[in-house]
Amino acid sequence: MTIKDLKASAIMVRPVLFARRSKIARDIALQLLTGCFSEMPVIDEEGRVIGMLTERDLIKAAEAGRDLAQTTVEEIMSTEVVTAERDTQLSELMKRMTDQNIHRLPITDQGKLVGVVAQCDVLKILVEPELVVYWSEWSQS
Repeated sequence: MTIKDLKASAIMVRPVLFARRSKIARDIALQLLTGCFSEMPVIDEEGRVIGMLTERDLIKAAEAGRDLAQTTVEEIMSTEVVTAERDTQLSELMKRMTDQNIHRLPITDQGKLVGVVAQCDVLKILVEPELVVYWSEWSQS
């Protein structure tokens, strides 16, 4: 197996931290800060990705005078979300991430959130491909 043959399922991070649309924006902001990442997928009751809540969304809401302690995720999340299925090839993941300036790409299985691939996950593969290829082969056997 080569790097080009890797699929999203081999490199995605799981379990995934996610937000529900009814959660309070301030609470999710605190999770972002303590987790040291800049965005979080938002899912519906069936586990489908319906949005992303980003640091930018939070800052824009505060700039507009919204109280983050009184604002729900659904009110301010970005709803145009790019996702990839778990069998998407690494080359396609990289293309989507670079073409659309995506830092964290939600990975789905039949539309439901199952993982996330961040730019740093892709970079790890490029720097240490043997570890990822070995892990992928081992986990599929």
